[in-house]
Amino acid sequence: PPPLPSLLRYVDNYLLRNAHLHNHPPNPAAVCPICRYQHDQALVPSTFLPLWPCNHWVHYRCLIWHATRLSAARDKCPCCNTPLFIWEGMTALTLATRTSLEFENENLPRMQYDKDSRMWVKNSGEQYVSDCVVIEMMIRRHWNREMRRFQLSEDPSDRSPNLVALFYAVFSEIENMGRPTSAWLGRQTEVGYHLWGMLIWHKMRRFLEEECMWVVGTEGWTKFLDGGMSLQGKILGDV
Repeated sequence: PPPLPSLLRYVDNYLLRNAHLHNHPPNPAAVCPICRYQHDQALVPSTFLPLWPCNHWVHYRCLIWHATRLSAARDKCPCCNTPLFIWEGMTALTLATRTSLEFENENLPRMQYDKDSRMWVKNSGEQYVSDCVVIEMMIRRHWNREMRRFQLSEDPSDRSPNLVALFYAVFSEIENMGRPTSAWLGRQTEVGYHLWGMLIWHKMRRFLEEECMWVVGTEGWTKFLDGGMSLQGKILGDV
C-alpha cells in the first residue's frame, strides 16, 4: 500500500478538494459516527464529507476533534479502524487551532521541573507552554548576545542584523536542547518539521516587531520575511 500522508496533507489534499461531494451523503439521514448527530443537525455546523479510502462519512470538525484525543485510534477511521494518516502533534495542533478546537490534555506520571524554562509542568498542555517559553528565551538570548556580530557581517550590506542567521542559530540551539518536549509539538513528517520552524519564525517576528521596531524595514528584515515566505512555500508544497 502507498505510504500514509501527513494529517495536513490528508485534510487539505484528500478531503477538502472533493467539494462536490460535501454535504451530500448517499443516505440523506446519515449520522456522524463521532458526534452521533445527523449530518445537517450538528450543534456546531460543519462540512459532512467522506473519508478516504474507506468512504465513511464524518463532520470535518469532528474528524479534527477525533485527531486531538488521547485515543490510540485517533489516526484511524472511527467506523472501520482503517489507518488514514500519519499522526503527529505539530500538524494536529495546526488544524486544531485552525478549527478553534483544543487538544485533550494528558497528565504526566508525575510533576516535572523543566530546567530550561524554570517551570514545573504536570501535563502536555503545560509542556507546550514551557516549550514556547524556551523558544522566546532563546530568541531574546541570541538577539542580545549576537546582534553586534551580525551587524559587523558583510551580509546584509546595510549592516543591519542578519536575522536569517539569527533564526537558524535559535533553531539549532533549541534542537540541540532536545526540544520540543510536548507531544503537541512532536513531528514525524517533513511538513511537521516545517511547521515547527514556522512556529519559531512567527515568535521571532513578534519579538522583533514588539521590542526591536528599528530593525523593521532594513535589508536584514526583508531577507527574514523572504525566509518566512520560503518556509511557507515549503509547507504548501508538502500539502
